[in-house]
Amino acid sequence: MKKLLKIAVFVLLAITSVNANAAGAYDGIWQVNQNPGIVISIHENNGTVVAFVLDNKYKGFDTILGALNGNTAIASSLDNYSVTSYSYKVVFTSLTTMYMEQLSCRPLYTGNTCYWPNGTIINASKIF
Repeated sequence: MKKLLKIAVFVLLAITSVNANAAGAYDGIWQVNQNPGIVISIHENNGTVVAFVLDNKYKGFDTILGALNGNTAIASSLDNYSVTSYSYKVVFTSLTTMYMEQLSCRPLYTGNTCYWPNGTIINASKIF
């Protein structure tokens, strides 16, 4: 997990240091209310949102990418290391609160399951 966290921090520093003026209104670290062991690092620039989801329970991470229109984004899994392919509707209800609705989830390997059923509402709060 420490190695994974170091890689994630390096990627975040590399992305955010390239253009310090690219910070979006929703950029920051968010914590999932239903599971405080899941944190999401969100970065937005010119209507594109990228998020790194770090899950302490399963010692893993996922990346999602989507287009932001106002306060709403439709984002899908981006990496090839995940065990599932999924998409979310992300709605920022304020600068410090959001919810995500899981639109779809498909296990990529036999025996894997989705963390939440489709239609689940996942609430998160900005912590940094």
